[in-house]
Amino acid sequence: MKMVLNEYRADLHLHTCLSPCADLTMVPSVFAQKLTEKNVDWIAITDHNTCRNVPVFSKVLRDHGIEVITGIEIQTREEVHVLLYFESYEEAFDFEITIVMPHLKKTKLNPELHGYQLLVNEKDEFTELYNNWLGQSLDLSTEELVEYAHKKGAMVVFAHIFRRFGVIHQLGIPPDTRCEAVEICSTSELERAKTMFKGSTVILSSDAHFPDQIGSRNCVIRANTRKFQEFRDAIEKGRILTEWDCAH
Repeated sequence: MKMVLNEYRADLHLHTCLSPCADLTMVPSVFAQKLTEKNVDWIAITDHNTCRNVPVFSKVLRDHGIEVITGIEIQTREEVHVLLYFESYEEAFDFEITIVMPHLKKTKLNPELHGYQLLVNEKDEFTELYNNWLGQSLDLSTEELVEYAHKKGAMVVFAHIFRRFGVIHQLGIPPDTRCEAVEICSTSELERAKTMFKGSTVILSSDAHFPDQIGSRNCVIRANTRKFQEFRDAIEKGRILTEWDCAH
């Protein structure tokens, strides 16, 4: 008897007020409101070069029936943006401490120039200004980053591949390294992505930096539950559908 899988609506690329390029209103209550409005119940928080706002957002959103995958969006030496997804916050934080921070230049944040980087609590109150600028490249190549990530058990997704900071926009060709999926931003990119990254799942997500962008682009994940292993299986087996797949 064939098992009927659940369908979860997901946005797998979201920034909080900790990302220097995100709006200060990207706080937990706003996420809860916007995601509920869009019927999105599974997300990944992917701040630039850090995961430190994930625990608070996870706790608040779980009360609204929304599960959170811990992610980080890394900027490599070639200014390529790479999404990393981890099974737990602890694994992501370990990666941040042992891999990201040693390869991130110590640059004091200038909020007027770089933007604010704010840690927040469950009441949307800002608790700390993170002082090392997170919007800069690591001193790691894309290939080196992917190798480190896979060794740590993370899933690797090349972000917005045809846009600025996307791997194709920056390098011109796919790198000689394995990724689990690639992210696109519009229907016009779908067939090109499937051709250039054969064997990789294609996902659609918002890359939201402002409240009205939250959940504006999303996909459907077919899975038994919203556990990380189910997410990994869905990626590996192509059980993630874009809005265009769903329309057919």
